[in-house]
Amino acid sequence: MKNKVLFTIALLGISLSVLAKENPKNVFPHGKKIPAWFLDKTKLQLEQLGKQFITTNFGAINDSMALQTAVIQNLVNAYGVDGFSISGKGMINGNGPKYWESFWQRRRENKNCTNLEVSRPRLVFIWNCKNVQVQDVKLHNSGFWTSHYYKCNDVKILDLHIFSPHAEVKAPSTDAIDLDACSNVLISGCYISVNDDAIALKGGKGPWADKDPNNGENTNMDVRTLRYPIQKT
Repeated sequence: MKNKVLFTIALLGISLSVLAKENPKNVFPHGKKIPAWFLDKTKLQLEQLGKQFITTNFGAINDSMALQTAVIQNLVNAYGVDGFSISGKGMINGNGPKYWESFWQRRRENKNCTNLEVSRPRLVFIWNCKNVQVQDVKLHNSGFWTSHYYKCNDVKILDLHIFSPHAEVKAPSTDAIDLDACSNVLISGCYISVNDDAIALKGGKGPWADKDPNNGENTNMDVRTLRYPIQKT
């Protein structure tokens, strides 16, 4: 049975608001009316939530120069936790350059190498969870995919600032948001600048992904009010 827990992370920093056109008719492309759940972009208020797990209470310190990988990595991944949220106007920084440099060095050695030949962590991985909300935080410099939602239902991703560079060292495979076999997902108000996919819909991996019972389809996706940088080619 899944843990019925409300899990939050509070961070310090600043946020970035974005503007874009909304869907005026509030219908999915196939014509079905979008449920009211997708129109509710209410932010979670930390003081109104259940038990909170503040990073500074579990070994993290308010020092951007300190190495806090292990502490942060234990709060930013979730498996089977309903009501999981990451909230706060701060930054989770994946210290990506070392991973990117290792990848490109391996690519110079063997131009046919794959992503699997250099171990690189995802910044945020949320698996098999319901009622997920990630809001306001900055997700920067991921070693691999920035955020991966796998087999999750009822997910709201609001006002994130997701960044990894395309120069001077390109950040390979730093997808901003990977939705993998998920249903009912709202993405709104996010700024995205990465060196690979901004938002990727996945149903598993491999040439027989559709026959693997561990995979599945994505359903009911609503993506709105996003902003991307204009990059020179």
